[in-house]
Amino acid sequence: MFSVNHLILLLICASLIIVSTILSVKYKLSSRKAAVIFTVICVISEITKDMVRMVPSEFGGYILDPLDIPLHLCSMVVFAMLFIVFTKKEGTREKLISAVTVIGLVAPIFALLIPTMGVAFDKVITYQYFAYHSALMWFALHHIITGQVELGTRAYKRNLGYLSVVILLMLYINSALSVYGVNYYFLRKPPVDGIPILNLNHGWYCYFAVLLLIAYGSVTLIHAPFMIREKKKTEEKQT
Repeated sequence: MFSVNHLILLLICASLIIVSTILSVKYKLSSRKAAVIFTVICVISEITKDMVRMVPSEFGGYILDPLDIPLHLCSMVVFAMLFIVFTKKEGTREKLISAVTVIGLVAPIFALLIPTMGVAFDKVITYQYFAYHSALMWFALHHIITGQVELGTRAYKRNLGYLSVVILLMLYINSALSVYGVNYYFLRKPPVDGIPILNLNHGWYCYFAVLLLIAYGSVTLIHAPFMIREKKKTEEKQT
């Protein structure tokens, strides 16, 4: 299932995530500093991807490949991070960090295990893809371990709401840009063929239902420990 290249890249990514998390926690990196560092990584990553994924336009010159417009779940984090860094509204900032943390704990796992950009060592896009998703997971782990993120019941409901709105929006965007064969959030079809359970073997509606189950289930699993802890604290206060 995994090629030698893929396994090597996964090992490198795991090492980077572990080392960077240990260092950031050891030196007690504040949420704002972590956000600035990750935002710089996001911008460099996005510019790199854009430059290497330009395609000829039928009207002359080059354009960014429509398939690479930053509308996938992980790619959209770039916009959230820019807002997090520059906004002066602490409440909004904390809500966005909560959402990005959840994304960072779930999406990179699937992205790294199913590398849609390939695993060729002679392609710049390979390193951009794996480095970016590793950085995203580091950002999430740092906030979880240092306790600089709110993931209680309120955050759970809010993040489910965000996810639902974006999924609905992407259904429309996939349809509007269908001429380019886009597949944002992989709502049209699986990222690759042959994935167990998550496939079109039983039709698109079954696939879509499984996709939603995985998405909502993952978010719930991440929030569950925090909601349980929150409930226990509330009960202790009442006694």
